Amino acid sequence: MAASPDPLMLASLPKVTETELRGLQRECIRLMRLEDDKFPGSQPVSFERRHLTPEDEEATRRGVSLLKQEFYAAEKTDGVRYMLLIMGERGAFMVDRNFEMKRLPPTMRFPGRKAGAPPVDNTLLDGELVEDADPDGKSSQRMRYLAYDACCVCGACCTAQPLTHR
Repeated sequence: MAASPDPLMLASLPKVTETELRGLQRECIRLMRLEDDKFPGSQPVSFERRHLTPEDEEATRRGVSLLKQEFYAAEKTDGVRYMLLIMGERGAFMVDRNFEMKRLPPTMRFPGRKAGAPPVDNTLLDGELVEDADPDGKSSQRMRYLAYDACCVCGACCTAQPLTHR
């Protein structure tokens, strides 16, 4: 059986129109305070055993030695990278690496943190969409979005803050 071009079944979600896509892309760029129109997500950095040794002269010279800097390692999940753009009443959108977008169902709500607070708006998260598994290990067809970075929250760009504060 051939691999699905849409392994996480997002094909059923409606794509946004070209006009709306351009507007939403501009919103992402504005929220992230970027100057170009490329995918706004960060790129993961792979490292090897040599990066954990004092002999990694290149990293030491550039000031990015893992021995001298805090870093996070994350569990490798088997999902697909998406950013999640939440635009309040305009809806929420899954943003893929090609900077294409799919509209999430209007039944999905993103309430504010406190009772009575307005819903989340102008927010861009970075993460991965994974298919959940039942406790017995069998696939359950339930999708979960695992956010690992808050790039912009309620209009405030967070990327200048350390990851621990986002």
